[in-house]
Formats: sequence, structure tokens, C-alpha cells
Amino acid sequence: MLNHRIAVRTFVALLFACCLLLLHPFPASAEDAGVEVAGGEADGNGLQIKRYIEFRSVALPQAFCDSEIECGRVGAAVLSSCGVTRPDGYYLEPVLMVTGKIYYFAGPLSALRMRPRTDRSVKDVESIRTHVAEWHVNPGIDAVRPLIEPFTEARFATQEECVAESQRLSLEVHSAFSEAIRETQSLENRAIDVPRYLRSKPGAAAGPA
Repeated sequence: MLNHRIAVRTFVALLFACCLLLLHPFPASAEDAGVEVAGGEADGNGLQIKRYIEFRSVALPQAFCDSEIECGRVGAAVLSSCGVTRPDGYYLEPVLMVTGKIYYFAGPLSALRMRPRTDRSVKDVESIRTHVAEWHVNPGIDAVRPLIEPFTEARFATQEECVAESQRLSLEVHSAFSEAIRETQSLENRAIDVPRYLRSKPGAAAGPA
């Protein structure tokens, strides 16, 4: 009986996916896709953060990854103000830019064979956005914050020095952020509650970015 129910659910999900592919294979606009654009935000130490993460509803997320529910890519880089001249030099004034694209199943999750193994709160697009932020993006930001904060008031005598340091910092941040995302995904794949695990680590931050 259980196998029969699984087979029926799988057939329903595939049928629904086929209909979606025929009627609405990809979002026609950013509004259809559900683009999350969080404007500027700043933490208590003055770090400026901007997030541009696009959420796209698709019929078959597994066409982009190995999940029927949601998947995608996020990355980070540092923008600077080295081009602005001040009387006392050039200031890096870093801004952490987090960008990404997340694909999620366009239909009801109840139609899918797969279920979230660890984060049981994932039930719809809003909970998917919360999951991406709390289980992956915020830990990534926490990982790179110590790299950026020393440069919030950094001053350089020449524009060349400022630009060179900005490029070095951006590469370092990109690498560290990507490594943090891989770690959180690895933890989730091993059925570990990522936010709870990170809160339990010594020196953990008091809250999300």
C-alpha cells in the first residue's frame, strides 16, 4: 500500500510538472519570479550589507540541481568607494553584496515525493526564503564579517592602494562565503539543524545578520 501511494504521488507530481512546463515553463518577469531585494542594512559595527536574491518558481527544480523542492547558488563580493577622493585620502568603505538565484517547485509541496529531511518548517515559498536566509545566507555573512569589519574605516594614501586592497578583500570574502555555504549545505545533508548547530559553537553570534 505504501509503495502504491508513493507511485501515485510521483505520478501526480510529474503530471503537474508537465502541465507547468507547457503552460508556464519559466517566470515571465521579475514579479512572477518573486525577487527578494533587501535594500541596505547595517550591523552593529557599521558593516553595510545588500542582498539581491532572486527566487524563481519552476516546474522541475531538479533540472538545475538534485532537489525536487529548492536549490540554487548564492555568492558574495565586496564593493568599495575607492573612486571617491577625500582630503585625507581614499576610504574603502566596504559594502558586502550577496547575490543569488534560487529555484523552487512551483506547485504544492504535498505533491512531491521528496520532503525536507531536516528543516520541517519548509512548506511554501515564504518558508523557503526563510530557510535560505537562516540556514545558509546568514551563516555565510557571519563567516565573512570578521574579514570585512577592519576595513570599514580603512584609509589609503593612494587610489591604487585602495583598489588593490579592495580586490584582495573581495576575493577573500568570496572564497570564505562560498566555503561557509558549502559547510551549511553539508550539515543539512547530514540532517543537522544548521542554526542550532551554529548557535552551539563557542563564540557564536547572538543573532542573524
